[in-house]
Amino acid sequence: MFQKCREMHLNAGETENDHLGPKGMDILKTALNANPKISKVNLYGNKMGHKGVLHVADVLKNHRYKLRDVNLAKNQLENVGVRHLADGLKEHPFLHTLDLWGNEIGGQGIQSLSTVLKSNKVLKKLGLTHNSMNSAAGKHLASLLKKNQILHSLDLGGNKLGDTGCEHLARGFKDNTGLSFLGLWSNEIGDIGAKAIFEALEENTGLRTLNMNYNTIGKKGFKALEKFLLKNKSLKEIKLEYTAADDTIIDSLIGALEKNMVVTTLDVKNNDISQAQLDRIKSILQRNKIGFAYDITGGL
Repeated sequence: MFQKCREMHLNAGETENDHLGPKGMDILKTALNANPKISKVNLYGNKMGHKGVLHVADVLKNHRYKLRDVNLAKNQLENVGVRHLADGLKEHPFLHTLDLWGNEIGGQGIQSLSTVLKSNKVLKKLGLTHNSMNSAAGKHLASLLKKNQILHSLDLGGNKLGDTGCEHLARGFKDNTGLSFLGLWSNEIGDIGAKAIFEALEENTGLRTLNMNYNTIGKKGFKALEKFLLKNKSLKEIKLEYTAADDTIIDSLIGALEKNMVVTTLDVKNNDISQAQLDRIKSILQRNKIGFAYDITGGL
């Protein structure tokens, strides 16, 4: 059944018992032996745990298999399982996309992963949403971003990095030129963490999209964003839904946005902002989008 396909979907169903578990991971090797050309594997929700992921690590160590896209979301890997996975990644020079959301990964697991990925030359997209990451994880991720310029997309949403974790992270990515998307939504970030991120962005020239939805950024954080917008030359999309913004904060921010010709998306919906202010933002962004189209085409 796997002889001709390039993708393999072994994701679990919706019932409690509809998953492969650690022993069922043998089916992965069976499928890849039947067709080594499979490049995309979806193992979402199989509860493989740290024992089952050993099979995945063995596959990654075998260069006969050239996996480029692997989804291991919701598999109860935890720190031990990620350490096993990192051992496999160290020897697999093909993987472009790895999704690890919802695996209860903490600081130790992130340390194992970061250590290996510092020298990785191929992974471009890493999903670590809804894990157990706190400020310690932010420190390890900062170390990764200082060394790795290949990673394009890093989604850390739904964790608990907090202000301290963001301060660590900011020190790591301010000189990073490879990262184009950073997801920090729902990470218990306040004034201090937001300020650190926006100040780091004044030096970062690679990031294109920043998602900070569901964080109570506060006045000082928005003030740092205002300052950043006056210097910004690269960031095009900023997501700030549910960030406790109000008309007073936005009125000041609009003044900086009017002088910025780069940002084409500023999402501030679901805040205490009047329609009049939202319309002002929409008008400025439309101007920037037209200018961007002109730059690309040489004319309209």
